[in-house]
Amino acid sequence: MSITPARQEAMCMTEACLKNCIVILTKKDSGIEKAEDLAGKYIAVQGGSFAEEVLQEHVFTAHESA
Repeated sequence: MSITPARQEAMCMTEACLKNCIVILTKKDSGIEKAEDLAGKYIAVQGGSFAEEVLQEHVFTAHESA
């Protein structure tokens, strides 16, 4: 679970013990070279995760599916 200001207000948190890095893996011939190239593509992330937040803020508006 990533530490966010909202989570810090709602619960007690310890000091962070892990640095979370987000990476995007694609096939070499995908044509995707940078995060912006993901616009209009379907990708999967864990709902409510830091990765979802980053993608929504910096790449595109996510579409939820069941």
